[in-house]
Amino acid sequence: MNISKAELCTSIGIVIRDLRLAEKKSIETLSEEIDIGHSQLSRIERGKINTSIYQLYKILTALNVPMNTFVKVLKSTIVKVKKEKRKKRNNEKEK
Repeated sequence: MNISKAELCTSIGIVIRDLRLAEKKSIETLSEEIDIGHSQLSRIERGKINTSIYQLYKILTALNVPMNTFVKVLKSTIVKVKKEKRKKRNNEKEK
């Protein structure tokens, strides 16, 4: 699967945000639990910055999500992000 860095960061952020919301945790609460700034966590969730494997591990541990579950969800999210990007590009071409 060919994916850009931006698409991967966006997909990771979407999954993290969805998992956080499923646990009914605020950005502030989660960021305190994993000892990073809430603005940094917000940028990760919005796909604006890349995150390390260690930060990802801390996030998933705080959300009680195994890495293999995260990867499964991430794969399907990547497909959705790529489809949305293609759809947006096609709509722009039609204008």
